[in-house]
Amino acid sequence: MTKTTKMISKVLLGLFLMTNLNAEDITIIKNSSEDFTLGKETKINMKFNAQDTKDMWLKMGVRIQGTFESLETTDNSTGLSTVNQDAYLRRTRLEVQAGFSKTTSFTMDLRNDKVNTSDKGEQTFNVGDAYVKIKKPFGSSAVNFKLY
Repeated sequence: MTKTTKMISKVLLGLFLMTNLNAEDITIIKNSSEDFTLGKETKINMKFNAQDTKDMWLKMGVRIQGTFESLETTDNSTGLSTVNQDAYLRRTRLEVQAGFSKTTSFTMDLRNDKVNTSDKGEQTFNVGDAYVKIKKPFGSSAVNFKLY
């Protein structure tokens, strides 16, 4: 486990332990979803709603995409075939969003691509996107800002 991964784990554990949330304060199920055999569709992120201010919220989620590659090569001079196989995490994302009011929110994702591929990938988490969004700052829906 890298230092960054340990730090993220400690922060997430701290958030869970410090909060006194009720079941209705955390949402992951899409209420508008139809009923499937295994249940309703879920959202990518888990949303925590503040108990004292209804416009404040925190969304956190993880996306992981794995890949398996198998490549057979033949040496033309000897006729011998070699099979190279590699299984790795192609994409790993930690997504965090926070809403501070009806009009202001923050979005960030930490990413690490090709985490454990044979070419060693990025080896660290990097900030993919990070911005503050301000909707209707002057009371007009014609003006919205994203500050990167």
